[in-house]
Amino acid sequence: MMVTGVAYAQTIPVSNFENWTITNYDDLNTPWFTSNENTVPDYGVATAKKVTGHTSTNAVRLETYVSGTDTSTGYITNTEGDPTIGEGGVPYSQKPTGVTGFFRYNLPANDTALLIIVFKKNGTVISSNTFKIKGTGTQSTFASFSYPLSMAVTPDSVVIAATSSNIDNTAGMNGASWIEFDQLSFTGPGVTQIITNGDFEGWTAKSNQVPNDWSVYGDITRSTDKYQGTYAAKLVSVDDGTGDADLADMNVFKPYTRNTADTLTGYYKYTAAAPGDSATIIVLFFNNGMPDMNSFTIGLKQVSTYTKFSLPIKAPGSVSDVYINVLSGTIMGTPAIGSVLYIDDLNIKQGPVSVNNTTHKKADITVYPNPAKDIITIRADNHEDLTAKLFDNTGKLLAQQVFSKDKQSMNFSLHNIPAGMYHFVLYTTEGSIYTVKTVSKQ
Repeated sequence: MMVTGVAYAQTIPVSNFENWTITNYDDLNTPWFTSNENTVPDYGVATAKKVTGHTSTNAVRLETYVSGTDTSTGYITNTEGDPTIGEGGVPYSQKPTGVTGFFRYNLPANDTALLIIVFKKNGTVISSNTFKIKGTGTQSTFASFSYPLSMAVTPDSVVIAATSSNIDNTAGMNGASWIEFDQLSFTGPGVTQIITNGDFEGWTAKSNQVPNDWSVYGDITRSTDKYQGTYAAKLVSVDDGTGDADLADMNVFKPYTRNTADTLTGYYKYTAAAPGDSATIIVLFFNNGMPDMNSFTIGLKQVSTYTKFSLPIKAPGSVSDVYINVLSGTIMGTPAIGSVLYIDDLNIKQGPVSVNNTTHKKADITVYPNPAKDIITIRADNHEDLTAKLFDNTGKLLAQQVFSKDKQSMNFSLHNIPAGMYHFVLYTTEGSIYTVKTVSKQ
């Protein structure tokens, strides 16, 4: 009897998910989006906080945070997109003549907080208002405020946002700036519609859990339901607020210089919330910042106990890094809300390997939604000038856009891109990688 097999000379650990960075914080309930979605993963700091209210239990405090040369503005907004240009909006069908509430603040030097109110009808802005809050620079106790609003016709939606610093004049941002808001409401003849959670009473305790060396997006937590050791990573596909699935997404770069056949291995179990769903692992190779688009992909089907997977990989030639992306749902079809992936003990089985000292900037940027329809939104508090490029799986460049560093929210158009799987890469002005995402268009 003849027995054949494959012998691996070396195992290079990718992650056993034993070491995590955990930040516990409170975040505002719907409809509010907050700066915490950026600053908690990137810095371990909440910049939108729950504090004691004027006469009620809670208010919201927005803080500007400085880390080295990076400055992050605390913000809230009731919609996705860029509120400064009126993107998004939530339903509102009355015609207020004012916005009122209470605030207190500390705004040193030249900094100014902002309150932005934009009304729209049929997708068109009919009233845009940016109120600059400064006063003497310090208001140590809650004080009432009232700002006028006017519009020629009755709106059908409203965009509301507030910031702790002046995002229109980034040179004036100050790390000591903060502002607190409470009891935000619209006023005027016949106005009865409230601002949902405008009293800032509704909060949810959250925990941001990041496996060391990984960048994450979405619902990812440390789990004691593991294959071995103490912990595994748990990824859950959640509702993005529109009824579509928002995939949990984690990715890591590892120095890698081989171009022979190797294998990515690991252990997983998966509960698919719909029959067609499957978790996804994607491997790409990079050579000094440039991706090779001969990607390697495996779909992980439903299985109730930890099961080993093996994904053969092979770099096309000279490379410097391997990029591994793990997602909680399918990118080749329609992912399901509620699918759950557990993954543990990732390794690359290979022969002798040489490594370099390449490091990649932590991705302090959010790219959503994924899957996308016609627009990918890029949100970042602080970044250099960026060039965004969209590649297909053959490495062909399909589209690119340049974004200036004075914008916190940017849109990348997919209008002329057919449905499918793509690689979305952001570069700094120096040409280095800022972040990379595997995205799909529905």
